[in-house]
Amino acid sequence: MLVFFVRPAFSANLDQIIVNDASGSTQLTLNSGDNVMHTGTGAAIDVSVVGSAVRGEGVTVTAGSGAISTIGVRALTGGVVELRGSTVNAFGAFKPSVLAA
Repeated sequence: MLVFFVRPAFSANLDQIIVNDASGSTQLTLNSGDNVMHTGTGAAIDVSVVGSAVRGEGVTVTAGSGAISTIGVRALTGGVVELRGSTVNAFGAFKPSVLAA
């Protein structure tokens, strides 16, 4: 069964979004003007598993802080993130060792 989450048509301030439903049946649609803000570890929007997706238009994603290197958007193992006309900002300490992992 495919599950769609469609929120009412008004913008919101959201925290970290993780879509990793093992069945790959979760689809999340963000509204224009939504702000996804995450200052912890991991990606602000993190989608994995084939069939899972986060989509939106006119969305702002802000990830990280001065001390933590955070990823703005990540899609793994067939997950999809599709943001049109949107902005993704990632801030934090640069750690070259992460690139070697």
